[in-house]
Amino acid sequence: MSTAWQFYVSTLLIYLGVDIMAVWGLNLQFGVAGISNFAFIVFQAAGAYTAAVLTLGQPGPGSFQQYLGGAHLPFPLPIIAAGLVGAALSVLIGLVGMRRLRTDYQAMVMLVVSLTATYIASNATGLVNGPAGLSLVPKPLEASFSLSLLR
Repeated sequence: MSTAWQFYVSTLLIYLGVDIMAVWGLNLQFGVAGISNFAFIVFQAAGAYTAAVLTLGQPGPGSFQQYLGGAHLPFPLPIIAAGLVGAALSVLIGLVGMRRLRTDYQAMVMLVVSLTATYIASNATGLVNGPAGLSLVPKPLEASFSLSLLR
């Protein structure tokens, strides 16, 4: 199988895995618990940005990306940190905003959380590069499976 096909198949499998995790999470929240969670993507985005920042390293001088912190950790550590950050954020919001609220008020709290997170991520350019987002994030295990298109 050629390198381009390996790259294509691996990319599709990664998207499939992320979508399956999102569907399971939404099913657990809305299907089982009955919570209308408009901020579901906030927890996923917090974990994704954490993993990206922990794999990108420090931004160099004159870099087109600006973000807070930066490390160059090996593969499993950024994924574990991403899960921990998403879980910590959900526990914090759950304890502060979800106590003793009915479902319609919970939905309003989640909507406000998602709008606030979008506003902060878009306007605080030094946090996660503003509306441009982060790019050039290293792919996990790319060298192990020879998945690069450039040779």
